[in-house]
Amino acid sequence: MSAAVRPCATATVAASCDCQAELGAEDRRYRDYLRQVRDDERRRERELESVCDAEVERMWEQRVRQWRAEKAARQKLLDEVVEARRQQIQQRRTSALAEYTTSSRAVAAFLGGS
Repeated sequence: MSAAVRPCATATVAASCDCQAELGAEDRRYRDYLRQVRDDERRRERELESVCDAEVERMWEQRVRQWRAEKAARQKLLDEVVEARRQQIQQRRTSALAEYTTSSRAVAAFLGGS
């Protein structure tokens, strides 16, 4: 029986070796798969970061354009207010001068007529 057991033991060892080789090959394939998944994930993260950076840059540029437009609008409004005030002051001076001239004539007429 010892002879009969020996071939089975040899067959078991050979099968075990084949199984271990298969497991080793499967392990390598799985590790390669995991490495590929990790590399793909890193690539997607870089792409997403690039897209996010571009979006942030676009939004920042839009905000700067808006601030510049608001600043220009404020400056225009200030210029309009200053011009309107300048015109009011000029009109008051003109009115005051006209009133002074009229008053001076009236005083001169009153003094000259007395």
